Amino acid sequence: MRSVLRIGGIAFEVSSARPFADPLSPAYADFLNREPEPGETRIAVDLVPGEAAIPGDASLTFDTGSAWLSYGLPGGDRVIALAVAEARDRPLLTARYDPEVARVRVTWSEAFADDGRLTNPVCYPLDQLLLMQRLAREGGAIVHCALIDVGGSAVICPGVSGAGKTTLSRQLIHDTGLRVLSDDRAVIRRSGDGYTAYGTPWPGEGGYAVNRGLPLIGIGFIDHREAPATESITRSEALRRLVQVASVPWFDRDAGPRVFDGLTDLCGRVPVWRLGVPENPSAARAVRALAEGRAL
Repeated sequence: MRSVLRIGGIAFEVSSARPFADPLSPAYADFLNREPEPGETRIAVDLVPGEAAIPGDASLTFDTGSAWLSYGLPGGDRVIALAVAEARDRPLLTARYDPEVARVRVTWSEAFADDGRLTNPVCYPLDQLLLMQRLAREGGAIVHCALIDVGGSAVICPGVSGAGKTTLSRQLIHDTGLRVLSDDRAVIRRSGDGYTAYGTPWPGEGGYAVNRGLPLIGIGFIDHREAPATESITRSEALRRLVQVASVPWFDRDAGPRVFDGLTDLCGRVPVWRLGVPENPSAARAVRALAEGRAL
């Protein structure tokens, strides 16, 4: 069985001897394909049944205290282990990958199988963790934000949980000139002299998950205001706020600094603003001003 999961211009080519069950979430429908698109980066993923054990020579590098752990191996490979909280020493699966995150071997337990069919484990959170590490190789990142298509270009509106990403997205539903591609996370990658922003299959409460990448022309950090507004901010303030909402693998001494350097470059190439979002549909005015690069 073969499946291709495409996120952010990166294709996970997943191979399994077992047939797959239906996707866990309908949000993945736009991201599954039979083949990668031309020019996409490819990651080969082999799914193997068996005991998902941690290698004896592995060193713990990060522990979330809940769903997953990360390990390093002497040769440079890394391992991600997914486990339930009450059985941290018995992972449900392990994913071993090389330093470039070009090949991944996923060993899965029978907990993922039902009636001979396999629930594809290359979904949240494993796909996000692997993608975060692959993006780090090039200074790219996953950012918590609303991603909006404005006339074929993209703006992102970052914010921490509860900042108003979904509220903003819902205000734009009936505006024919604006299209929300994601209301919780976007992939940001360097493209020539600029950056491209991509929708992801990890939506927020609004359920927005569109597989499309567009040139990024503006970043507007969400602030609650009584009226729509855009105010230019400094590069240093933008970087400080962006680090708070980006998935940075600080536990990886090589990957973490690369992502930080990428975010620093991003704030120097794409205009950054403070975006005033009121509790009414007039927020569309601020989004348009953000895309046009003008104060409101």
